[in-house]
Amino acid sequence: MPYASNALDGNQVYFEDDGGNGEAVVFYGGIVDSVDLLRTSHIAQALQESPQEEFRLIYADHRGVGRSDKPHEVEAYAMRLRIADAVGVLDELGIERAHFIGNSY
Repeated sequence: MPYASNALDGNQVYFEDDGGNGEAVVFYGGIVDSVDLLRTSHIAQALQESPQEEFRLIYADHRGVGRSDKPHEVEAYAMRLRIADAVGVLDELGIERAHFIGNSY
């Protein structure tokens, strides 16, 4: 399973990469939306129908959700650590910049 490591605290973030050579689009759902739920969203389904030359679709679980690590300390959910989770996913895939689509959180 693909995991990215947070450089600040070492927590692991689960993600799935559909591959392709197009613009990277990362789906980060609401605070309780797992990768499986993200894949069924209307916007994800619409982009899934696009050619892989147009978009590279990536789905990630927030820490504490789905298959990502679930630290117990309140401090482990600070925004700077959550941002480092997203950066970790991009670093793991060798992506310098990406579009992010999220909802709720």
